[in-house]
Amino acid sequence: MSGASLADRIDQTLSPVSDVVSSIVFVSVDIAGVSMPLVVAWLMAGGVFMTIAFRFLNLTGFRHAWSVVARRRDDHKGDGEITHFEALSAALSGTVGLGNIASVPVAIVLGGPGAIFWMVLAGFFGMTLKFAECTMAVKYRRVQSDGRVIGGPMYYIEAAFERIGAKAVGKGAALFFAVMTVGASISLFQINQSHAQFANVTGLAAPVAYGVIMSSLVALVVLGGVRRVGRVASMLVPFMAVIYVAAGLFIIMANITALPGAIALIFESAFGLDAAGGGIIGALINGMKRATYSSEAGVGSAAIVHASVKTDNPLTEGHVALLEPFIDTV
Repeated sequence: MSGASLADRIDQTLSPVSDVVSSIVFVSVDIAGVSMPLVVAWLMAGGVFMTIAFRFLNLTGFRHAWSVVARRRDDHKGDGEITHFEALSAALSGTVGLGNIASVPVAIVLGGPGAIFWMVLAGFFGMTLKFAECTMAVKYRRVQSDGRVIGGPMYYIEAAFERIGAKAVGKGAALFFAVMTVGASISLFQINQSHAQFANVTGLAAPVAYGVIMSSLVALVVLGGVRRVGRVASMLVPFMAVIYVAAGLFIIMANITALPGAIALIFESAFGLDAAGGGIIGALINGMKRATYSSEAGVGSAAIVHASVKTDNPLTEGHVALLEPFIDTV
């Protein structure tokens, strides 16, 4: 069976299910001719509300967040399996990459250059949202008898509904989140793009062999549990981030004469002075949509990793987590 036919069969099998789920989760409204998913509006509203409620913690707690990340392994007290730096690295390993590299040009194509401004602003508010979800993940996590830690939105969702007397609803919502997270964790886009780049550079198109090798390498890490994931991520992610930032800076420096005009164009487009991409509405909506995909703030996936951190104070990991949207989006 060819790779293409197998992919088609998988797509035909899963499409009906994904279409139903998408029609529920991504219900959209039309604003000035631009589609706005309500879930994105909800996440952005949550980020703005929490930023104001916590008195701009994403600014006032920024310095403290870096000091917590820099703690030595021996300075970590309490239950947990990985350090703050390892938790941050593991979470960033799932956000710095395709979501950042692809999201910005897509946002520009759909919403014009001004989408960059709104994307950065959405990432700024997403910092507080990430603080809240990861603090809750640590607070409501569960420690097993062997020292292993499990946690994430599925646990604090259930706890939140139970507090208002809707335990059954909470269990259903938690189960729905857990099932959806399994599907979202399958890195089809990443491995597909990885092989495409490999084939483009080397001229070798061997999708099956490439998939087997990559799967084997991933298995060596994942089967070691969250501790091995954290250790490997803490070694790879800084290296990956340096390359990512250095490449961006190189491109900017190579086009430094165009920088002032580009910045001016971003602001002109962001506030509707340029009709590209639907004006201010198109720029705002597409910027927020791509920022949500880029940082995953409020989505809950990163909170699962952060729940395993070794700490006796949930707020410490909340501070560490707010650095993610800053690093990968802002």
